[in-house]
Amino acid sequence: MAKVKCKPKIICHGGAGKRRGNWRKAVEAVDRAAREGYKVLKRGGSALDAVTRAVSVMEDDPNLNAGTGSYIQLDGIARMDACIMDSDLNVGAVIQIDDVKNPIQVARKVLETSVHSVLMGDLASDFARQQGFPIYDPRTDERLALWLRIRKKFAKYQLCDLMVHLREEAEKREKLSTVGAVAIDRDGRLAAGTSTGGLRIDLPGRVGDVPLVGCGNYACKHGAVSCTGIGEKIIKVVLAKSACDFMARGMTAKEACVEAIKLVDSVRGQAGLIAIDARGNVGWARNAPFMSVKVIGDD
Repeated sequence: MAKVKCKPKIICHGGAGKRRGNWRKAVEAVDRAAREGYKVLKRGGSALDAVTRAVSVMEDDPNLNAGTGSYIQLDGIARMDACIMDSDLNVGAVIQIDDVKNPIQVARKVLETSVHSVLMGDLASDFARQQGFPIYDPRTDERLALWLRIRKKFAKYQLCDLMVHLREEAEKREKLSTVGAVAIDRDGRLAAGTSTGGLRIDLPGRVGDVPLVGCGNYACKHGAVSCTGIGEKIIKVVLAKSACDFMARGMTAKEACVEAIKLVDSVRGQAGLIAIDARGNVGWARNAPFMSVKVIGDD
């Protein structure tokens, strides 16, 4: 019996939060990313290829907080996280990598070539060099100017007080941040990819939800999910895996996203997520004021 072909589809997000600054340009970047990812699917490419391409496009846009234009931590370094996963449970992630253009592409190489699933810091950078990724500084003039203002404002605080004030400031001012994409290809394979430059105001060493498998990003045979929002809250409810578990119980992607956001509500968090289930249904939900989303598919 011939294998039934699926209708390829991709959904992208450019973060959830408040509409500040160049949010319209950010929305345009998400639209462009979805179109580029869909081109890969139409050519017969895999869901992994489409997600890698879409997230890379968003990482290259300085109006989004991933790759070029990532927020700079208090010590002056832009550290980035990324994770990519497919429906066969293959996964790769990088944590706190600071010297590459496209963290999602390094995460993809971790998935494909490393005996490990997650690499961090200097090891992630060394791995990137071994894989042929050139050294790249993702900081922009706009982000450097913001960093100088932040450093001056918080210079008077000791570490314990600083952590409290930074958390409050980040939640008060957080705008569109993490980027992500999920896709299904013509063979029914699913993939999810997520990338971030972290919080607007961040301490070196802080790790959010994105590179923690099952928290900000997850894929399995039942669905694929990418999340965005306040990482500490997303981690508490293992948001991406929880949404996939809902799909495993028979919920559609949309129903799973709605239920997953209820978990975020239960810990007084703010987030958004996108999903595709094994039947090709797409869904998204948020309790943040705004989330940029773009869906493209044959139907």
